[in-house]
Amino acid sequence: MVMKKLIALLLLSCIAVMPVIAGADLSGNLNFSTGAFFSGGTTRWVSSSLARVSLATTGSSSVKGALSASYGIQSQGTSSGFSLEKAYVRFRLPWFGDSTLKMTVGKSPVSWGYGTYFNAGDIVFGATPNDISGGVQSGEYRTSTAWMVLASLPLHEGVSADVIVLPDLDALVGGGVAGRLGGRFIWNPGWRPLDALEFGYLGSVDGASHAVYAAFDGTLWFDYNLSVSTTIVPTRAVASAKDNFKLSLGLSKVFNIPTDTRYMPFSLRLEGLYAPFATTFSGFFSMDVGISDSIGVGAVLLCDVPSSDIACALTAFLTCSYRPVAGLALGLQGGVVASKTTEWNVSGALMFTCRYSF
Repeated sequence: MVMKKLIALLLLSCIAVMPVIAGADLSGNLNFSTGAFFSGGTTRWVSSSLARVSLATTGSSSVKGALSASYGIQSQGTSSGFSLEKAYVRFRLPWFGDSTLKMTVGKSPVSWGYGTYFNAGDIVFGATPNDISGGVQSGEYRTSTAWMVLASLPLHEGVSADVIVLPDLDALVGGGVAGRLGGRFIWNPGWRPLDALEFGYLGSVDGASHAVYAAFDGTLWFDYNLSVSTTIVPTRAVASAKDNFKLSLGLSKVFNIPTDTRYMPFSLRLEGLYAPFATTFSGFFSMDVGISDSIGVGAVLLCDVPSSDIACALTAFLTCSYRPVAGLALGLQGGVVASKTTEWNVSGALMFTCRYSF
């Protein structure tokens, strides 16, 4: 933790000088939510706020840097703490011919595999995101970042490779060596039914685990993606490969419904995550309708059928958003969480949300 705090302090201190030395765009958002939470026959009022500031350099097309930090406060003044979400530099180096090698150094997002919510191919951050409620408001579920060194190498037309190192900074401070390293190959054939195909490997430095995946996506009448992965522990190779095997499938389609004045976008998404040897299944469904340029409604449903004492768990959200002016979004969000063992336990919330982006 000491190393992470020192690096965070150093990078944040650069915010004041980056716009001067490189030119930068400053952006951010202020988020506030308040409402009632219902559980076990009791009702309590909950509120939270979050401020986020982002800075991206614009002075060069070959070198780009980004910083993003947030600070949140929850009910009763409890702080959810400071979070350094992004802090990276990306730059290009000469490669073979006219191509360039792309490097990313710092705390950055990276996307392996395919999927909006479920992604079995994401062996970096995991098949399932940590939080669904934040994604319901923003529409972005997979937002995790990690400290890394990433090199993206073009190999041939439509073929490229990534090499990644994910160090454990706390272990490095203690004089140890820990973390993960690996890579992937990506093929873009330029054919709509098979738009991209990739496969990769990520293993721990000490050899304790080895994760592999394969994924592809494309477009038929609908957009689709399929990802599979497993993690192998050498001490129990066959058993761990079976226990950790996952498959995710996603289908999505956007319809533009004609009205008297405009086309109304209507989007549907269905995703599933299946672990056949662990006999678990999770499903995700989302729907969004742009009623007008400023009003939208949406619904999200998440279903889990785990191999545990909980026979079933359901999470559902209904949202309505209104954008009266540019940068301001107001919303109402209702949510229900229901789980069943021998009987159903239900809790819910009704929240008002406000988000201002600049």
